Amino acid sequence: MIVPVINIDREKCTAPLNCAICLKACPQAVFKAKPARVYKFRETPEEEYILTAPYWPSCTGCQECVKRCPTGAITISYREVPTSGGENGNG
Repeated sequence: MIVPVINIDREKCTAPLNCAICLKACPQAVFKAKPARVYKFRETPEEEYILTAPYWPSCTGCQECVKRCPTGAITISYREVPTSGGENGNG
């Protein structure tokens, strides 16, 4: 089985909350902007949020995020994952 691997260049993606194009473009909603650091008793500044892909198993590899990212921070590569089961793959 071939699965997509989402790579995010954090040097290029510096303002995921302000941009949010990939968050809106992804039909499977695999992306999430989260604080890089959590402070006690105060909000994290917007510029300290990072983009993650915690729901990557839902990615279909449609590349909408790659096409729409204005900074080119997102790339998708593919890797093969062995399937479990017998020699012929039938469980």
